[in-house]
Amino acid sequence: TASNDAKLLVDSHCELGEGIVWHAKEQALYWVDILSQQLWRYTPNTDVHACWHIPQMVTAVLPTTDNRLL
Repeated sequence: TASNDAKLLVDSHCELGEGIVWHAKEQALYWVDILSQQLWRYTPNTDVHACWHIPQMVTAVLPTTDNRLL
């Protein structure tokens, strides 16, 4: 049976989390914390998350055809 219960996957404590995008090739979810200048990635298949500091405020990222982020 389906559940309507929400589950916290990444406790990122974002100040202003935005720009959520699914990267199909990596099977990963990306988002940014604009105010903290961080880029986040969560890979559900492995339940692994990562965070990188970025040198400026970014509002969103998009995967490119050559497997980079724009």
